[in-house]
Amino acid sequence: MSRLDRYLLEKGMPKGWDKGTIDKISKKIGKKPGDKGFFDECVIHMSKHMDKDTAKGLCANMKDTGTGSTMWRGKGKSHDQATKDIKKKQNVK
Repeated sequence: MSRLDRYLLEKGMPKGWDKGTIDKISKKIGKKPGDKGFFDECVIHMSKHMDKDTAKGLCANMKDTGTGSTMWRGKGKSHDQATKDIKKKQNVK
């Protein structure tokens, strides 16, 4: 079971949500998890469907799963630096 699947189960997300959720949300917001601004756009979109803290957790988890790394995280980190860090360390399966 993937981290995203476990997160969805823990948070009691709607039945049927799975890895395909990333693709569906990506299409709706027009960005993929590795794109600049994905996290913020995802939180805005998902906050319409759930509380903001849950939306942040879900979107972070989707970005982790989509990029294969948690290394994009960090307040004030530039997109270029995050991209370099993601390439250096793939730590999400």
